[in-house]
Amino acid sequence: MRHRTSTIIAVSLAVILAVLVIWRMSGSDPRTFVSGDDAGARVSASTFSYEKTNLSFSYEKGYSARLMEDQDVDIIVIQSKSDASKGIQISVLPFDGEPSELSFQKIQADIPDMVIGKPQAGVLPFGSDALSFEAGDGSLKTREVWFVRAGYLYQMSAPVSSGGLIEPLIGTMTFE
Repeated sequence: MRHRTSTIIAVSLAVILAVLVIWRMSGSDPRTFVSGDDAGARVSASTFSYEKTNLSFSYEKGYSARLMEDQDVDIIVIQSKSDASKGIQISVLPFDGEPSELSFQKIQADIPDMVIGKPQAGVLPFGSDALSFEAGDGSLKTREVWFVRAGYLYQMSAPVSSGGLIEPLIGTMTFE
C-alpha cells in the first residue's frame, strides 16, 4: 500500500508539472508571491463542494472550478477565466498512514527529484497540520500546501507567478 501511495503522489506531481508547463507557455510574466493577508479580501464569489470528503470552499469572482476524477486521484482545478496562468490545483488522494507521517523527509524519500524550498510546518484554520513549501525551480516554481485529513492527502499547488491564491482559499475551507 505504501508503494501505491508513492505512485499516486508521483502521478499527481506529473499532472501538476504538465499543467504548469501549459500555464507557463501561455506567456504570463512571473510575479512575486503575495501573502494571504494581502489577498484575503479578494475571495468572495462562488462556492465549490467536493462531496467525497465534505470539503467546501469559496473562490474568487472571475475564476471557475471543476473536478477531474480518476481511479486513484481526484483533481480540483480552480482557474482564472481571463488568465490561464493563474490558478490552483488540489489533488485529493487516499492516504493510508497517520497524518503525522506526512513530513518533508517522507516527500523527499518518495519523490527524490523534487526540489523543496522555503519549507514550513504549521496548523491550518480547521485544525489540520500542514506542510507549506515551494517546489521546482526556475519558471516552473510552485507554492505547495499539503495536509492530511480523514484518510485523504490534499496537495494544493499553484504557480508562484499566480500570486497569493492558496492562503485566502484555505481560509474559506470547511469540512462539514
